[in-house]
Amino acid sequence: MLSIAFWYRSSQRRNGVLIFVQYKFNWIEAVETTPANSSSTDQYYWGNNDKMPHSKRVFFISFLFAVVAWCIDFTAIVTQALTVRGVLTGHKLLLLITKFLPIAVLAPTLVSSLAFIWLPGAIKSDCKQFDEVGSLCHPHELRDKLMGSMDNGDTSWGPVEGWFLVIVSAGLSLAASGISLVSGIY
Repeated sequence: MLSIAFWYRSSQRRNGVLIFVQYKFNWIEAVETTPANSSSTDQYYWGNNDKMPHSKRVFFISFLFAVVAWCIDFTAIVTQALTVRGVLTGHKLLLLITKFLPIAVLAPTLVSSLAFIWLPGAIKSDCKQFDEVGSLCHPHELRDKLMGSMDNGDTSWGPVEGWFLVIVSAGLSLAASGISLVSGIY
């Protein structure tokens, strides 16, 4: 789900033309729609020679830690299911590991969600280093705040679905960690 969801979006409406740019961890999609509802879409894959390396790094780190969290979470679910079925009874170390796995999930989900705090600074570095290339550089206010809008909503930017999924995952991980710590021995 995280690989198909967009993580960040900026949009601008000027003279009836809507331009929005959506970002995933590995590519950018720019869509321009005219008042006559004709549209054009361009997709740019971030390769090794891209001109937005700092911004790409933020997206990649966030996605990477989300995947790590999901792997740990899968392990936690399997070990807890085995515990409930009584398979791990008598294995004190495995029971202890099972109890603390939700806490291990919490750390990468927090890193994944909080990595976006560095996106405005990364955008600023990329735009300065590469002389204003790319739609990610506009509007200029995009470089100062993670999310916002201006011009009565004609210009807006901020995280979207992919990042919100990570925020929900972090909240659920926090709840699971608390429940795991206060619950009795499995």
